[in-house]
Amino acid sequence: MRRAIFSLYIDIPEDQLDKQPPYPGDDISKTIRTKELLASNYEFLKQRQERYAERCGVDYFLFEYDDQYNEYEFYFKTKYPFITAYNIVNFYKIQKLYDLAKTYDEILYLDFDVIPASANNFFECVDLSEGIAISDNFDDQRYLDSRNFKLDHLLRKSISMAQIDKTPSNRSPHAKYWNTLALNTLNCGDSSAHSFNTGIIGCTSKQLDQLAYWEDFDDLIIQMDDLINDDLFPDYVRKCFGYDNETIWGHKVMLNDVNTQELHNHWHFRLWKHEDIPDYVNLIHVIDKRFNFVKEWLIEHEKINL
Repeated sequence: MRRAIFSLYIDIPEDQLDKQPPYPGDDISKTIRTKELLASNYEFLKQRQERYAERCGVDYFLFEYDDQYNEYEFYFKTKYPFITAYNIVNFYKIQKLYDLAKTYDEILYLDFDVIPASANNFFECVDLSEGIAISDNFDDQRYLDSRNFKLDHLLRKSISMAQIDKTPSNRSPHAKYWNTLALNTLNCGDSSAHSFNTGIIGCTSKQLDQLAYWEDFDDLIIQMDDLINDDLFPDYVRKCFGYDNETIWGHKVMLNDVNTQELHNHWHFRLWKHEDIPDYVNLIHVIDKRFNFVKEWLIEHEKINL
């Protein structure tokens, strides 16, 4: 069985970055800060992922800002000029997932800000025959139970939050949940949804075929554009709608009845304003980009040389 791990490092030019709220305790847009921190930690992040792939005995690929990406970006900007550079990068990772699936049976995708923290072999520990391994943003119920969250409850909460003018970023898990729910309501007749985090994905080539991510892609983009102006949802919700890879991923899972399995904290630990990192974690997704904090933790817990 052929297996591979891959990641992306696309250093978006500063003039193409969309403005986002700062990280907690910071005072500049998180897009600018992310660009700086990924660049300054490039060697550490790349080496960490390369070493993990070696431990797993699989091939590793890091796709960067090269001629191939330039061609992809040009195509997207020409066909969908309203889609941001950030979202183009995230569609590109789905494209590379499908490209690798032509050669490899099982693939593990890691965002470049994912740091392996153990030598445990993902492919030996996670049975991908059980379904695509991916984390549901709301599985731990920090915000809501997406499996039972009803549309009328969603609308009441949205209107209530609109009264205090609390509009989240269109990158937030809430925004993507609502956007997915809207597509599911239109195309699946189901007012429920999952908000998946595609920062870590484990899957097989057959599962990607069933997901059929790129099938009817143009029609979905048109629908996503229409939903921004559709009064089915209140203004507060529609302001969060956009064009992102995770919304389409969640919609395709339901539309095509694709099996998924939850990557819990030990395989997808999201570092976000946490005081510490549990000792049992295997993959740390550094959402808040505190790479130095993770390095110190790895050294302290004698994991830096894994």
